Amino acid sequence: MINIKEEFYSNFKKKRGTIFMLFLTLFILISCADKPRYSIPYEDSPYVSPERLQKGEKILGTADKDARVYHQVVTDSDSIPLTFDGYIIGVEKGPKERVSKYKRTRDSLGEDFYDRYLDNIYCSHALFPEENTVDKSCNVPSIANRDARLATGWKKSTLIKDLLQGVGWDHEEEAGKRHFISHIYSYSPADIKKSIKPVYNVYLDIARSHPDNGVKEYKSAFSAGMSALQGALKDDLEIRLMQAETAGKSYTHIFFCSMGWNALQEKAIGNFNSLFEQLRKQALKRDDTGFRPLVIGITWPATWADTWYTEKASYWNKAADADEIGTTIAASLLDQVILPLKSFDFQALDKQRKVDVKVVILAHSFGVRLTSSALFLKDLVYVGRKPLSKNVVDLYIGLEGAVSSNRFLAASNGKKHGKEGQPYVLTGFPDTKFVYTWSQYDTANPITATFPVKLWSGAKHIGGTPGFNNLTELFEGIEEGKKPLSIHFSRCS
Repeated sequence: MINIKEEFYSNFKKKRGTIFMLFLTLFILISCADKPRYSIPYEDSPYVSPERLQKGEKILGTADKDARVYHQVVTDSDSIPLTFDGYIIGVEKGPKERVSKYKRTRDSLGEDFYDRYLDNIYCSHALFPEENTVDKSCNVPSIANRDARLATGWKKSTLIKDLLQGVGWDHEEEAGKRHFISHIYSYSPADIKKSIKPVYNVYLDIARSHPDNGVKEYKSAFSAGMSALQGALKDDLEIRLMQAETAGKSYTHIFFCSMGWNALQEKAIGNFNSLFEQLRKQALKRDDTGFRPLVIGITWPATWADTWYTEKASYWNKAADADEIGTTIAASLLDQVILPLKSFDFQALDKQRKVDVKVVILAHSFGVRLTSSALFLKDLVYVGRKPLSKNVVDLYIGLEGAVSSNRFLAASNGKKHGKEGQPYVLTGFPDTKFVYTWSQYDTANPITATFPVKLWSGAKHIGGTPGFNNLTELFEGIEEGKKPLSIHFSRCS
């Protein structure tokens, strides 16, 4: 009679090697499923382990599910890659006491970025056109003097109010939130070995500098991000341009891009990819095989995404956020990093070479507000209101812009337009070609010109029919060369 138990053990002994390998393979597959790869040193890897990420999220206040969608590049780079050569700059929002050590009550002025920022708001003729009593050297007598002038602007202009609220000027010092750069990632689709690499990642910085899980704070994430913008990113861009020029594959255009309201990071990057794929196809249709864009895209917390009604209610907050990011982070990126590349030269193969590249801004919705403020109000990030670069943007393209047309118009016959002032026209216009699109089918932008929304700022968005009519009506009867602004409008059908 066959002993079933003995036969089982006999067969098991014969095949235990095979069974062991099957179990080992199954264990490896289960262990690796849905987890990022960490086989390369984490300093060079685009991936961040869950443990390291959670530590940084806790410290910076970006741990909830609504905040995590704005650093999805950090957690899952492969799922939302930029399909063209370029960079994604991820801006997030966290409690001010965690992301910036700024103290407004200090005795000395000008020691901190936001001190300088408030000084330059104080000195800005564009923001205070009727009180231009401050000399151009921007010498601020005292905090009390500065606060009195800012309080006046707060009451007179919703734009000044939004900018000041963004840096916590009206709140207790440790209240509210502030924007900061949390990550900068480089994309080179043609480079298989390093198609995605981190130029800067605050979550990796926290993991390296604070191995102890008990650490509850971090040095200023705002300052660290700005340093990376003007240091690591600028260096990486220069090296990239040198390598492309030397290899005979020079970039023809640098595009600075931003999407708008309700665009999560994944959606924004998808939009970048779609736009540039269309541009590539159009270039090929025109037999332009030399079109080589370098894309620099900003993603930012552009929505409250809990429910449909909080999403709609976020309009005012996100409009203010776009201006804050535009006049701080984006202004520094444009004037200190991107524009200087137009005159960048270097020595290679015993020959002095100069990069010949055009700079284009391409934005949509609130991204138009963000990038317009970066372009027209970039003086707000400099002491003495002296911008670094003399280079100008070659072309500005604003798609369905969610920014008031009143900002482009000077007061006429003593009458002001809207409640935001006329900051763009008063700064003086660079030698940039401007193209703004609008559509009669746009149902979102015209809402700002209806009651009761118009009571807030009197805005007539440039991307809708009311904004277009606002500009064309005011331009009627004005000689071409004397118009306050020359804008080309393209109607989208």
